[in-house]
Amino acid sequence: MRLLARALAAATLLSAIGVAGLSTSASAATKCPARSTKAAFSQWGDQNQYFVANNGRFEGGTKDWTLAGGASIVADQASWKINGANDKKALSLPSGSSAKSVSICVAANEESLRFFYRSPGTGTLTIRMDVADSSGWAYSYYTLWTTQKTWAVSPIIELPSLRDSDGDQWVTLTFMSSGGTFKVDDVMIDPWIAR
Repeated sequence: MRLLARALAAATLLSAIGVAGLSTSASAATKCPARSTKAAFSQWGDQNQYFVANNGRFEGGTKDWTLAGGASIVADQASWKINGANDKKALSLPSGSSAKSVSICVAANEESLRFFYRSPGTGTLTIRMDVADSSGWAYSYYTLWTTQKTWAVSPIIELPSLRDSDGDQWVTLTFMSSGGTFKVDDVMIDPWIAR
């Protein structure tokens, strides 16, 4: 199943860096908090340590996410339940819908993203990653498509990097579906990919 998912999943990456400076916000002056991490994807050969993005398990409903176009929180869950047996919810993204996270503080070395997804067998799931710090902004897109209709683990997706002198930046994640209803769960960030 893992080989099939890898064979059928493909990605397109488009990056751009903004040239305009941003005003320093109160959040930009705050250091990122300590993280509780674990090797969440070890059974897929990934020993990196991950922390859960703000309400990235979706057990808190829409808290920390802005949903549009019919996106909703539903009773569904990747069968591996890497964040506990009591997990019962997932993000549902019908075609044309989106879900945008709050800004998440990411420190130096917190440079990749991983999650579970369920494909309808058609269409695409696109993730836009916007980052900002006191010196400017950057963004990138990652598009995933697969014909596999069961829950699968995403590839490791690199976040764009734009860091000022303290090494911190703020990332906002937007998941967008086209051509079918995708489900997403356990959105996690890897603090130790750059070692």
